Amino acid sequence: RLNLILESSWFCLFLLGVSSSILAWCIDELVAALVNTKAALANSAQSSVVGYLVWTLFTMVLAVAAVFSTERISPLAGGSGIPQMRSILAGFQIKGYLSFRTLASKIIGLLLALSSGMVVGKEGPFV
Repeated sequence: RLNLILESSWFCLFLLGVSSSILAWCIDELVAALVNTKAALANSAQSSVVGYLVWTLFTMVLAVAAVFSTERISPLAGGSGIPQMRSILAGFQIKGYLSFRTLASKIIGLLLALSSGMVVGKEGPFV
C-alpha cells in the first residue's frame, strides 16, 4: 500500500509543491534579513551622505555577487528557465540543466538579486 502511494503521480506533485513553497518562504525570509541588515548599516552611519554611500555600496555588492554567483556556479541558471523547460518537455535534452548545481545557482542568484533591490519575479527562476 505504501509503495502504491509513493509511486503515484499525485503524491510526487504534492511533494514538489510543498518543497517549492518551503523554498520560496526561506528565500523570502533571507531576503528580508539581508534588506534589514542593509538598512541597519545605512542607518547607523554618522551622516546621511555616509549612509547613502553604505546603502549604495551594499546594493552594488549584492547585485554583482548575484551575477558572479550565477556565472561561476552554473551559467545554465541564467534567465527565466521557461524556454529551457519548454524544450525539455518537447523532448530535447539540455545536459546539466536539471542538476542540483543549477538549482543552487538559481537560488543563490535570486536571493542576492532580490536583496539588492532588483525587480525579479520568483516564478520564472523557480521553473
